[in-house]
Amino acid sequence: MELRENRERLSEWLEWRVEDELIVGKEPAKLAASLHRMGLSGDLWVPAPQSVLFRGEPAAYLRLVPGDRDIADHVIAAVEGFLSGVSGPGRWDRRQVYRLTRFAKNRIAKDVVMDASEKKPPGSQPLLGCVMFELHPYEVPPVPKWTTEVDGAVIEYR
Repeated sequence: MELRENRERLSEWLEWRVEDELIVGKEPAKLAASLHRMGLSGDLWVPAPQSVLFRGEPAAYLRLVPGDRDIADHVIAAVEGFLSGVSGPGRWDRRQVYRLTRFAKNRIAKDVVMDASEKKPPGSQPLLGCVMFELHPYEVPPVPKWTTEVDGAVIEYR
């Protein structure tokens, strides 16, 4: 456990933010496979496939550990090639977007943007999923998407 705490202190989080009015998450399998071949040993979180994210919300975050400095430019370029309509990366705290939905009306109640290490709001669904953790790729499941989502949403920052 001490090794993991030391790695966390030595690493940095890079975050991309939605710059367009909205973006729609794409399937990240090819990105994860590419990063795995590069030997990325950090963590990468991207939008779940088919999820809608709005301007100002985090679109992805990446943790680069000190040993990854030699491939950092290639990893960042791969992430930027996967994302569109975003700005960054910048160094910020690791944040997550949680969606609260009015299921009876098939509409978004609100999105909550907050520190990813804090407890998520009750009944919410995270919109950024982990596609790489250390050397292990993960499949990010899609989230429910309705056409009414693109009408906009209230975004709460905590």
